[in-house]
Amino acid sequence: MKENKIYLCPKHNVPLVKKPIMYGYPISDENNDVILGGCCIDFDSPKFGYECPIEKEAYYLGKDGHMLRLNE
Repeated sequence: MKENKIYLCPKHNVPLVKKPIMYGYPISDENNDVILGGCCIDFDSPKFGYECPIEKEAYYLGKDGHMLRLNE
């Protein structure tokens, strides 16, 4: 089932852009198609995140359904 829900940035109230999260050491940080998730990955690390188009802050959907800031 494809999820069509629109999530809004908690700071700017604009629609967030869904992107895959990439973990590890990237070759370049110029890739706008993914969210950089850091070098460590755990079994419950999110696979997809949501990015604010204004400040490029990244969020993920927590288990309780609330948006949480990535890498905080």
